[in-house]
Amino acid sequence: MPVVATFGPTTGWSGKTITFDNEQFTLEGHGRILEADVLAYDHQGHLLWADAGTKAWVEQRARAPQASRGVPMTPSATPSAAKLPVAWRA
Repeated sequence: MPVVATFGPTTGWSGKTITFDNEQFTLEGHGRILEADVLAYDHQGHLLWADAGTKAWVEQRARAPQASRGVPMTPSATPSAAKLPVAWRA
């Protein structure tokens, strides 16, 4: 599972990761979370992003109608490899 972000030293969750796999985000030790949750942690200053493009990619997903309803994207709506952050491309 590709790591999206890691919690930094500003929180008790320091070192825990947020990953992305099977069209969903997962908070280590907690379970599935939504794009809005990931961004809320970032707005609090808690996250260290995997790379420069990852935050923008999560923001883009959060603006998608599926994200606002909390429904995982369907396979036909899955972003192509070109739309994934550079570090995740095969």
